[in-house]
Amino acid sequence: MKYGSYLEHQKGGFPAEWQGHFIAYDALKAFLKTQMVDTSVHLATAFRRKQPLAWAPAAGPTFDGLLGERLQRVGELTPAFVRMLDGEVEKFNAFFVDIKDATKAAINRVLDPASQPRVAELESALADLLLLERFVFLNFTAVTKALKKHDKWSGLQIREPYLLRAAGLPFITSTSLLRLKPELLARLTARIEECGSGGGSVVRASSPPPLPELGPAEGRAAAAPSLDS
Repeated sequence: MKYGSYLEHQKGGFPAEWQGHFIAYDALKAFLKTQMVDTSVHLATAFRRKQPLAWAPAAGPTFDGLLGERLQRVGELTPAFVRMLDGEVEKFNAFFVDIKDATKAAINRVLDPASQPRVAELESALADLLLLERFVFLNFTAVTKALKKHDKWSGLQIREPYLLRAAGLPFITSTSLLRLKPELLARLTARIEECGSGGGSVVRASSPPPLPELGPAEGRAAAAPSLDS
């Protein structure tokens, strides 16, 4: 399944008010596909099959002319793509900050030692946390896949420096909810045992993929299993 289709399918599991805050992956991909066709500065790959490079071509552009044209075109399109991607990342990151604060406040309420939350309240808090984790995973994956498309079609490698630049944003650096998650799970398990319940649906449900981390070069681009770009 193509990632754009996968993302649209996954968005259906989120509240309506979240929909407009996802990375516009299809729009980013469409920009690259329509604007960066035949602009790759990776000439050995771009002409490997249909137009082998010759020392002195009988017709068509010279090597230096071709390279100059492509460098100029990529020099115009790559900054435009970066600005477009920046806007999408800022949109998603700002929404994450808003939702994170509300989610953290709700979790702290049910974890208050003086409170006696019901199982349903604890399950609701955990469900909200898992939903936010999923939101980050899906959007970060969209960013890395869009960057991968750019690097493939332009021949200019910007994915690693872009992700390093994004490493200071709250959706990457925020760990407060992750620290609260084990405590929330423990409190929920204890309440279920106290109430003699057979177990809550949220606890039995599988957790979403972990939040992406920026590690070694190859680990900086998160990817969903078995998904095409």
